[in-house]
Amino acid sequence: MRPFHDRLARIGLEAVEKYGFVLAGGYAISANGMGDRPSSDVDLFTDLGDPEQFAEAVEALRHAFRVDGLVVTDNRIGPTFADLRVVDEATETWSDIQLGWDYREFPPRMLEIGPVLDPRDAVANKMGALWSRGEARDYIDIHTVLESGRFTRVDVLAMGDQIEAVPLDRRMLAERFRQAGRFSAADFAQYDVGSVQRIAIVETFLDWADEVDPAVVR
Repeated sequence: MRPFHDRLARIGLEAVEKYGFVLAGGYAISANGMGDRPSSDVDLFTDLGDPEQFAEAVEALRHAFRVDGLVVTDNRIGPTFADLRVVDEATETWSDIQLGWDYREFPPRMLEIGPVLDPRDAVANKMGALWSRGEARDYIDIHTVLESGRFTRVDVLAMGDQIEAVPLDRRMLAERFRQAGRFSAADFAQYDVGSVQRIAIVETFLDWADEVDPAVVR
């Protein structure tokens, strides 16, 4: 985790843990021992959908950052979503931090940094992100999960199915898998992924696509 992100996560989790917030997103994958992909922001999510409590949590977070000498501005605020920009003017370092609401099936893990999504929820949410948006970072994270040996392809698919209203359509999912190659080397490089690893990721998802939807022959 980038040093400034580590600082924001620790301050943030201490401030809003009582509202059910935990470290989520890509950093939840790495905090659970699967890879170390750098991220552009910090995600803190709760499973409590009360807008009043959510607003209290956002204000508590703003206050905690300001007490630590940081400048906070609102990018976007909703009933159960907040996107804040946090700046350390002394070092001219900045980052966005996002708060949101999401379903989780398991209790969070208490790690050294603070409460973190259970790895099964972290992987399920990442599969949901790959299914819905399919950004380069989503392919990287799911590939990292598989490479860790902690979960199999079958496990990951089952986790993805659990957070959707209906199981993921395998033909559409296979098409999403086949889109991994649409990202350039530069798209992957911003996450410290070189050309060799990029090829491995693309090939993994092409093979997986054939596995979940064998009707299509490459």
